[in-house]
Amino acid sequence: MELEEHYSQLLGINSPWEIYDVELKVDESRLDIWIEYMDDKGACPECGAACPRYDTRKERTWRHLDTMQFATYLHCNVPRVRCEKHDVKSIRVPWAEKNSRFTLLFEAFAIRVLNAARSVEEARKLLGLNWHQVDAIKARAVKRGLARRQATKIDCLGIDEKQFRSGHDSVSNLYDLTGGRVLDIVEGRTENDCKQLIEQALTPEQRAQVTAVALDMWQAYANAVSQALPKADIVHDRFHISLHLNDAVDSVRRAENKALNKMALPQMEWVDYRNPL
Repeated sequence: MELEEHYSQLLGINSPWEIYDVELKVDESRLDIWIEYMDDKGACPECGAACPRYDTRKERTWRHLDTMQFATYLHCNVPRVRCEKHDVKSIRVPWAEKNSRFTLLFEAFAIRVLNAARSVEEARKLLGLNWHQVDAIKARAVKRGLARRQATKIDCLGIDEKQFRSGHDSVSNLYDLTGGRVLDIVEGRTENDCKQLIEQALTPEQRAQVTAVALDMWQAYANAVSQALPKADIVHDRFHISLHLNDAVDSVRRAENKALNKMALPQMEWVDYRNPL
């Protein structure tokens, strides 16, 4: 029992959840922990109401943070409750999100590895995951981040496009320039795409507080900003301004050179300086 209590403290497992078995497989470098729900009632995951226990689902497994050099897995037969309003539902487990096969602590660690690694492929190899698992972990992390986001005041925005799928498609990105963060992304770069991007990322109150938007000289973006953020000034980025200035200077240079070449040059008299007489 001391071993089960030890892992209960490490995992933060409290009543009515209880660890009832721990198995270490040294030859497989694996640690398995079994958890049981010990109450005859549970909270509905939809409304939080206390409901009678209905039945128990078959055992599910979650990947947890490694214990020293041993890959660690949690196992549990999650109970279901019958709610008067939402019918039969599986209760929430405190260590993982719905439909995830990884614990919250493992997913948080995976996100840190993704941020620190040179590429998703390097992070994937370090974590021992496949591409689909990494993609699902990233999607859930974004969802949690969006749920925590507050509708704070944003003064300056940035909008630009990026290409993907070998350059055949584009996405439009909306940035909080002051906070240094991406607010939202939509596929496409049309006027409607940009307008949708602004309206889905910002509340009406936030849109009214925006004072400036930095973007390139794509007219569709400028039109969308004028409609969705009529009080904001449009600021074109230095890169595109410099690009147009350089193009203008180069155009003038070519024109001047062409005009100079057409001018009739005077005949030059040959002088033999070796024999001036």
